[in-house]
Amino acid sequence: MGEASVEEMVEQDIMALQSRYQSLDAKRRVALDKLLDIKGSIRVFSRIRPFKSAENWRNSLPISVETDKIKVKSLGSKKEFIVDRAFDQNSTQEDVYKEVQPIIKSAFDGHNVCVLAYGQTGTGKTYTMEGVRGNPGIVLLAMEELFREITQEKCEKYTLTMSMLEVYMGSLKDLLALKQHPLRMDPATKSISIMARTSGTVEIEGLTDAEIMNFKQATSLYNKGRRARVTSSTNVNETSSRSHCLTRIIVRDGEKGKVVRKIWLVDLGGSERLLKTGALGQTLDEGKSINLSLSALGDVIAALKQKKHHVPYRNSKLTQLLSDSLGEGSRVVMIVHTSPSEDDLLETICTLTFAKRVRSIESNRELSEETKKIRQKRIAELDHITKEAEKELQILKVQIEKAESSIREKNQAQFADGSPRSPLVLEHVEFAEISQHAEKIIKKLGPNLRPHFMAPTVSSKQRQSATGESIQKLRNSKFGHKKNLNFLGSHSLSVTGPFISNLKSKSVDQGARRGSHSTNGPTVRNILPQHRRRTSIC
Repeated sequence: MGEASVEEMVEQDIMALQSRYQSLDAKRRVALDKLLDIKGSIRVFSRIRPFKSAENWRNSLPISVETDKIKVKSLGSKKEFIVDRAFDQNSTQEDVYKEVQPIIKSAFDGHNVCVLAYGQTGTGKTYTMEGVRGNPGIVLLAMEELFREITQEKCEKYTLTMSMLEVYMGSLKDLLALKQHPLRMDPATKSISIMARTSGTVEIEGLTDAEIMNFKQATSLYNKGRRARVTSSTNVNETSSRSHCLTRIIVRDGEKGKVVRKIWLVDLGGSERLLKTGALGQTLDEGKSINLSLSALGDVIAALKQKKHHVPYRNSKLTQLLSDSLGEGSRVVMIVHTSPSEDDLLETICTLTFAKRVRSIESNRELSEETKKIRQKRIAELDHITKEAEKELQILKVQIEKAESSIREKNQAQFADGSPRSPLVLEHVEFAEISQHAEKIIKKLGPNLRPHFMAPTVSSKQRQSATGESIQKLRNSKFGHKKNLNFLGSHSLSVTGPFISNLKSKSVDQGARRGSHSTNGPTVRNILPQHRRRTSIC
C-alpha cells in the first residue's frame, strides 16, 4: 500500500473520529440540559463561613448542615430549610465551583447564565466570588473554564469580552473606565443607560466591553475593576461592600460579532439589619438602597419560579440589568451565605427565609418522598450519562490529536528527507534531467560530430579523474547523494563511460585525419544552446 493511501486512510479515520465526537457532544448537551431542567433553572445553594477568631465558640453551633438541608436552633425550637446544595464550614472553593461548573459550561449550549452571591454583611460573599491569592473564587474559576473550553474544543470562532459595573445607590458606575491618575482608581464619570429591546435582550450603552484574549489578561482586568468598588466600615464588617458588583462575560461569534450568550457573576451588597450595623449618614442610605434592590431581586425570582405573567424587572436597576439572564432559557444559581455564630442567628434565619422564597416551587408545596426518589434516580442517570460522555470525549480528543500529529510529523519528515516541495529533490530532478539531456545530445551528434568546446583539456581531464567515480554512482542510483551533489554543484558537469570513451577515441582519430573540424554550424548551435557553459564531454 502506497504512502498516499495510508495518509488517506488516516484522514478518513480522523473524519470518523470527528463525526463521533460531534455526535457524542450533542448527546452530552441533551443530557446536561435535561439534568439542569430537572434540577431547576433557578437553583439555590447555601454556604456557612468558618468561625472568626474573635467569635465565641461556646455561643456558636446553632446550625447543622446536611447535603440539601439546614437546621437552625432558635428559642428552643428548630427550623428546617431545604436548598439544592448545602456547604458547611469545611467546604472549599473547589467544592462550590464543582456545583456551579455545569451551569457555566451551559453558556456554550445556548443558555444565559447568572450566578449571585447573597447574604448578610461579613458572611463571605466576596470571598466566594473573588477568592484570595492562591485560592481563586467563582469569577476567576469561571473565566479559566471558558478559556479552557475554547482551547479544548478548538472554538476559534468564539471570542470573549468582559465588563464590570457597580450598582451604587441606584446609579451605575463603569468599573473598567478608570481615570488616568497614578494614585487613584476611581471610575471615570460616564453616562450608562439600560436599553431593553423588544426581543427581550438588554443592552447597556456606554459600558466598557473589553475583549479578553487569555486568562492572564482577564485576571489583570478583573483585579483592576474590583479595586474600584465602594467599601466602608460598619460594626459588622470593616470592609463592607456598599454596592452590587457585576461582572459580565459575553461569548460572541468571532466571525459575525454576534452575541451568543451572556454570563453574569454578581457579588451582591450585604443584606443587613440597620440597627445592628450601626450605620449612620451615607452608610445608612447605602444600606437602605442595598436592601431595597435585594427585595426587588427576590420578587423577580419568586415571580419567575411561580411562572407569573408579570415579572417586576423595572423595580430596580439591578433586576433591569439581569432581566435577560434570569428569565426563560437562562440558568440561575443563588448562593446564600450565613454565619455560624449565635449572635447572627436572626440574620441567618432572614437569609434562609429569603432562600426558601426564591426556591419555592410552582405548586408552593414540597414534593412527596416517592416523587423525590424518582427525581433523584433520573438525576443520577443523566449525571452518569453526562460524565461518561465527557470521559469518552476526552479520549476522542486525544485520538484525534494523535492522528493529526502523526500526519504532521510524516509531512515534516518527508519535507526533511526530500518531499516534492523540498529544494533538495528539485536539485536531484534538475540534475537527472541535465544528465539525460546530455545523453540525448550526444546521440544526436553521432560518432562523427563533436563541438569544439567539448574538446578535452588538461583541466577537464583532471576533473574527469576526480569525479568519474561519483558520476557513475549517481547514475546507478535513483537520486544522487547530497554530498556528491554538493561537490558537483561548483563544477561543470563531466560525463564519462564506455560509450563516451569509444566516442572520444573515434573522434580523435577522425580529427587527426581531417585536421581541424568546425562545429560552429547552425545545427550544433541549435542543439546545445543551454549547455555550453555547464557541460563538457571528455
